[in-house]
Amino acid sequence: MIHCLTSSYSRDFERASFLNERLIKNDVTHHIFVEQKDFELFKGLEQRGKTLIHIKPDGGEGGLGRSGTMARFPCYKVMQTFIKEGDSYVQLDSDVIIDSEIIPYLACYANEVKGFFNTDYPTHLQRPDTSPRTNVRFCHMSGMTICAGWRVFHKSIPEDENSMLAIIDFMLDEGFVPSEDVMLSYLLQRDNFELTNLFASYDRSFNIKGDAEVYKKTGSFGTTLFKEL
Repeated sequence: MIHCLTSSYSRDFERASFLNERLIKNDVTHHIFVEQKDFELFKGLEQRGKTLIHIKPDGGEGGLGRSGTMARFPCYKVMQTFIKEGDSYVQLDSDVIIDSEIIPYLACYANEVKGFFNTDYPTHLQRPDTSPRTNVRFCHMSGMTICAGWRVFHKSIPEDENSMLAIIDFMLDEGFVPSEDVMLSYLLQRDNFELTNLFASYDRSFNIKGDAEVYKKTGSFGTTLFKEL
């Protein structure tokens, strides 16, 4: 079973609702995390079935920096209570529009990790020129779509907040910006994992509204496109 995490808020309600409808039609359990002030707005989506609305910490600066990662951390811990042996963790932003036939293929083997990443621009080269040299190597997956098998997800998330903060401090010392997508990418790729680049099978586009569309690859290699509506 796929358990999908989406972090959202009132301004993205229509987008999140559209994504929710598409996911549950594909037998995905959709976990939507919102701040307390938006809880009642989203709560009605649970009537559709296979939908759970959770409260997330306030703030988080849109996933940026230490505060963004620490706002997402308790959401990961909640997801761990639902994901059992054989399940998959999938993270989709509320502004993702994904073709229905692709959704089942987001499922992962126990130690598999899937995401969109650029193989030509390694993560350690994406840091500022003033950053220290580092031996840390991992692929920075776009936060819009990150997937992981049950085993790698359970073993990758730190046990408590102090452990998570210690890893953030380590990454800062190594010259990385600890946004939630960078940190999750790193956590999932620390030990015994199989990495799959979604660009091998799918393309994605961004329209002028900021929506990200994921669809079957149309060229000889995966691409990111920008297009008008």
